[in-house]
Amino acid sequence: MVFLKALIGLLIPITALASLHSVNTERILPAAHLTIPRAAHSATKLPNGKVLIAGGCVADGCEREVTNTAEVFDSTSGVFSRVGNMTTARVGHQAILLKTGLVLIVGGWTGQNTTAKAELFDFKTGQFTFVGNMLQERDGFTATRLQDGRILIAGGYRGAIQRLIDAEIFDPTTNQFMRVGNMNSPRMAHSAALLSDGRVLIVGGSQAKGRVVASAEIFDPTDNLFSIVSNMNVPQHKQAAVSLEDTRVLIVGGANSNDFTGQYTTTEIFDTKTYRFTSSGNMNVARFKISDSVVQLQNGQVLIAGSDRQAEVFDPDTNTFRLVQGEFDAERAYMTATRLDDGSVLIVGGYDSSIRVTDRTWLYTTK
Repeated sequence: MVFLKALIGLLIPITALASLHSVNTERILPAAHLTIPRAAHSATKLPNGKVLIAGGCVADGCEREVTNTAEVFDSTSGVFSRVGNMTTARVGHQAILLKTGLVLIVGGWTGQNTTAKAELFDFKTGQFTFVGNMLQERDGFTATRLQDGRILIAGGYRGAIQRLIDAEIFDPTTNQFMRVGNMNSPRMAHSAALLSDGRVLIVGGSQAKGRVVASAEIFDPTDNLFSIVSNMNVPQHKQAAVSLEDTRVLIVGGANSNDFTGQYTTTEIFDTKTYRFTSSGNMNVARFKISDSVVQLQNGQVLIAGSDRQAEVFDPDTNTFRLVQGEFDAERAYMTATRLDDGSVLIVGGYDSSIRVTDRTWLYTTK
């Protein structure tokens, strides 16, 4: 018995040391350069483990210089290589892997106007094919793959300023877009997260210039309708939302109507049992424009990158945030973060506070 107690006493510090070692070895490392600079592009993990990087703005200012080019990252070789061009140049679009293995790319800004054009990427051929038009041209929207494989497309804006209240669904079995019920509020630069029961949580966004909202609603795919839930604690847009393994949803970053000077360190948790938002502590730094640079890790924790030189990780067991060793070259917005098969995360591109676009990429790793 004495020996057993002594052995248990030894195991406890060994386990603690192992956990500490795991935390201390996580870091951000430079990776290969893109073939061209990109920001507000899309990044989609393919069935073969590679990552498709498509579109984005490619020149400083990030308004007129928009590309239709695409490239693929191969984690085995660690390099990027070009594939076929998209049929439409676009930035701020959405790219979603379908259950068929194809990638649906929709909407965005062409450099001159918003677009309704949609296309499919086939990783086997490396080519894009025009598939039709959405029912509404839009940018600043969300696209979420439902459990049945359909894609919910909600909100955004068209033209220069018109915020959208409508939603539509893409059916990959027919390659058709179908209108569904409107949201309860128009919104753009909002966030969406797929819940464990198959519904979709929609949070925040702006309803008009200078008017950022705290409202939230849930889309139910069984009747294609949206229903209002309680408000978030603060109005925010340009934030990120990610579903946790315990069915909660983490809302991080974002800003109020002051944008750059109104960035938040505060975070919130949506409880799917109570339908309410509660504070979940503060990040180490304020962040916004991070909708595509927040990703769940293999261990259930959440990596948060962008809008600062350092990344951080959220631990849902303790509701705490920790900074990750290593730095980006600047406080870059509209980066993308994609988890690879080995558990590392590819972090790509973005622009700095002077809207200068980069071809730099990084890897989050624990090795």
